Amino acid sequence: MVPALGVPPEATFHDRPFAMTDTIVALATPSGEGGIAIVRLSGTRAISIADSLFRAPRRLAGAPTHTLLYGRLALTDRAESPDSVVSDEVLVSVMRAPRSYTREDVVEINCHGGIRLADEVLRACVRLGARRAERGEFTERAFLNGRLDLAQAEAVLDLVKARTKDALSAAYYELSGNLSARISALRTRLTESLARIEMGLEFDEEDLGVGDPRAESATLREAISEIGALVGTYARGRLITEGASVAIIGPPNVGKSSLLNAILGEDRAIVSHIPGTTRDLVEGEADLDGVRVRFVDTAGLRETGDAVEREGTKRAGRAASAADVVLLVCDGSGEIPWDLTPISGRKAIIVVNKMDKARSDVLSALNASAGTTSVYRVSALSGEGVDTLCHGIRETLCADAPEPKTGGVITRARHADALSATETHLERALEEATGQARSELVAADIRLALDALGSITGETTPEDIIRRIFSEFCIGK
Repeated sequence: MVPALGVPPEATFHDRPFAMTDTIVALATPSGEGGIAIVRLSGTRAISIADSLFRAPRRLAGAPTHTLLYGRLALTDRAESPDSVVSDEVLVSVMRAPRSYTREDVVEINCHGGIRLADEVLRACVRLGARRAERGEFTERAFLNGRLDLAQAEAVLDLVKARTKDALSAAYYELSGNLSARISALRTRLTESLARIEMGLEFDEEDLGVGDPRAESATLREAISEIGALVGTYARGRLITEGASVAIIGPPNVGKSSLLNAILGEDRAIVSHIPGTTRDLVEGEADLDGVRVRFVDTAGLRETGDAVEREGTKRAGRAASAADVVLLVCDGSGEIPWDLTPISGRKAIIVVNKMDKARSDVLSALNASAGTTSVYRVSALSGEGVDTLCHGIRETLCADAPEPKTGGVITRARHADALSATETHLERALEEATGQARSELVAADIRLALDALGSITGETTPEDIIRRIFSEFCIGK
């Protein structure tokens, strides 16, 4: 559990009058068949509602916080259904306010997995007075109650959605409060500068020796430098969290589908010696050492009278246009390739397949034509050279998104935009401070910079943005 690093805004953005008074309930595990299902309650009545269903020698009402109790759960009332009392063996955890995720009383009922059983537990809780939670409402309460700031709340969502180890690390970096701490330190320094400038404006006639905006130039330059470094990490953060796309293109029968299967380690695409087998886009996803990459196998590029195949070629072109990297596959044992137009002006890699049968004149022609474009030799059939190719793809993707020397990365466009706005306001303040040195203008720009910084952690975030953020969450988190 992570302590909040900032003071969240008041819950004025809620148009639900019951938002912070109702006890809420939701399934905290994925719906469907499974070994265990967890039903989570949060609110002032969480313990009493669960206790009404719980059957054990020891009651939940008297349990200390962070206690796990074994018993049974009575899901139907004997008076309503005397011949059919549904019950289940459960483990129930009790976490009392404020030592819980939401800083409210929280109860988690661990029951057997299954769609109907979990739904019966939910229905029983609702019958006793709980309300089904809305998307992200547990984390929203954690934010409103000061358990998390807004950046940390977003990191919770990133943690849930993480699909690579690098995405997981980035989410933990923000959830642990590291980004928030850096933002807080920046805001503190800028607030102190603003206070000194405003003191000069307030007491100008008394000549207190403070308030000269030129004296704040060093602080402004340091803040601009630090913010610029943070913004510079967004390219890497975006690559980590959103991943990238790679289009596999080339003439028919050069081994594009075989290459896709070799990269994925599974038979995703149909492989045939018949030209034009692949007519639609075939996709698959791979983790290239922390970078999630979506590979798209496309139809062979050639002139054809077949209307379906022509449409496949058009889609191949669109996939190549949208891709972050294009793999142009050539048959090393075939004719000398002469047309590199499909990769002109694109970030691309040339792949020579059938390396064991590759003709020296083909390789020479490709190397001469490739220029600065990397050329890799592989055997899609045996897998030789595929690992080296995957490493090359990752390096190509990361070329414009270097790993930061220290600290974590910015992973959200909202944060990058706010930091860029902060940088703009501070640059304007610095220009004014080192030029005409008009204190009121410098102060105004620093205030705007502080507002932009505060929007990252939630102090100054508009209400509609807060609503949108929590609407991205699943129900139960």
